[in-house]
Amino acid sequence: MMKRNHALTFIALLFSCMVGCESNESSEPSTTKSPLPSSMKGYELYSWRTDNQWNYTLITGTNRTKAYDEIVAAGNVESEEWIKISVQGLTNVLQLLDRLPANETISWINSPSRVSGFSLPEFQAVVQIQMHCKRRELNLQVIQ
Repeated sequence: MMKRNHALTFIALLFSCMVGCESNESSEPSTTKSPLPSSMKGYELYSWRTDNQWNYTLITGTNRTKAYDEIVAAGNVESEEWIKISVQGLTNVLQLLDRLPANETISWINSPSRVSGFSLPEFQAVVQIQMHCKRRELNLQVIQ
């Protein structure tokens, strides 16, 4: 009986390690972080692919056109006046969107006339993000 308990404990420990290691995406930013402030001009979302990985930046909406380098620059900023958060992977962008208040407007920019160098991920990922926003009562507009 004692050996069986050790075996079950080992299997449970092994399983929990496997579940915890199934994704190499960072857990940041998580939904346990503080909510993001509402933005008078909404937010802008950008996506691009680097080394077979989709990257996303959520940035405070403004009247000015942002430069490519500004959007993809390393480092995140979270203040009442300015938000710029970059994440990798679908799971992390969904967690990031969870931090937005309901009814917030998000413009997903994929228009070379606004800023070139960005694109949308595969169709299934776009649909997942759209459905997630709908469930969270976020107003997502894809701008092409």
